Amino acid sequence: MQWSSEQNVLVRQLILIRRETTYHYMEATIYIMRMLMLISSLKVRGHTYLNPIFVSACGLCQAFANVYKAMNAKKNFYKLSVEDVQQNKFEPMIVQDS
Repeated sequence: MQWSSEQNVLVRQLILIRRETTYHYMEATIYIMRMLMLISSLKVRGHTYLNPIFVSACGLCQAFANVYKAMNAKKNFYKLSVEDVQQNKFEPMIVQDS
């Protein structure tokens, strides 16, 4: 596969879409855990069904998810489009994840 191929553009778009959906799943998980902890602390109806150990585990998981989300924050990528490939307006960029 060449750097200037349209397949490369489509693969990069797929990677960006997958990264974005993972980011949204992480945010949804964090908000659900925060909601469970808030229900327990405010003693809203149904708080008696939540075990305190489960609530503290939600707090730990939420904290770890926040750290993970911060470490894998959205990285800036050069948006490559088909028009750029056809006009050769891009510089190949190798992304190295450590």
